[in-house]
Amino acid sequence: MHLKRLIVAVILLPFLYLYIMKLPPVYFFGLILFISTLSLWEFYSMYKLDGIMKVSGLCLGLLIQITFYAFRENFSTTLILVVLSLFIVRLFGKKDPSHS
Repeated sequence: MHLKRLIVAVILLPFLYLYIMKLPPVYFFGLILFISTLSLWEFYSMYKLDGIMKVSGLCLGLLIQITFYAFRENFSTTLILVVLSLFIVRLFGKKDPSHS
């Protein structure tokens, strides 16, 4: 088991280093988007959150990162809209008062 991890690390680490250092910054941003989306997916799966909350959380998380990367001058407006959108989805997404 330990040998497999070592072999994978020896093979993948140089490729990851070259990917980050030699390609344009937009590729690194794509890598960050991919890793953060997987992390959000794992977080929502860990708390057994599904349906509209999971989808909206993933989409709005991507929106925050893309806005910060591409349109920094509009970031505060986007952040406020994302938070309000999550509040609205949470408010109208659950019909049972025990989830309040």
